Amino acid sequence: MADVSDVNEAEQEVERSKQQLRQSLHAVSESGTRLAESVRQQAKPWLVVGALVVGVVAVGALISAARGRRSRGWRAAPTGPTLTGTLARGAGAWLAQIAVKRLALELSGRALERGERAPEPLAR
Repeated sequence: MADVSDVNEAEQEVERSKQQLRQSLHAVSESGTRLAESVRQQAKPWLVVGALVVGVVAVGALISAARGRRSRGWRAAPTGPTLTGTLARGAGAWLAQIAVKRLALELSGRALERGERAPEPLAR
């Protein structure tokens, strides 16, 4: 009789462990979903700004290329970098730098909230 009760207790313990595992997996799934939604909401403004910058640069490059073809003709040798191209590259690099710094701050802040140690900065 003692063996039967031990088996029943073990089965009940297994069921309790399974239930705890299900609850933990469900909590992790919900946490991941909330994190993904949060990242999506925070990234949306940056994506819109990035898309606008890319669109403006593309339109500027097309206009600049069209003007260049009209003025130089098809046989003219290409010139060096244009002011428009240099400004566009500078603006793109500046925006990319801001976005990377913002992302790094967000990720390190979240890591610190979870109690993780912040990574060491990279040497330049």
